[in-house]
Amino acid sequence: MSTVSELLPYQVMKDQAARDILRAAIEAESGNVTRAARRLGLQRTHLQRLLMRYKLRRVARELRRSARLT
Repeated sequence: MSTVSELLPYQVMKDQAARDILRAAIEAESGNVTRAARRLGLQRTHLQRLLMRYKLRRVARELRRSARLT
């Protein structure tokens, strides 16, 4: 059995889960922030703030760019 010190801190696990959810929504919508926000039930501006917090703006931008090329 793991001790508490061996487990990831709550905030680290929460941040990783949030990052994974945001990334999945952005990928599902090919980088379109408006549609990803709608998918998540968030306002677009709130999603943009979350993308900045979790350093995912570049991912969204690259997905949008690659979607335009195909």
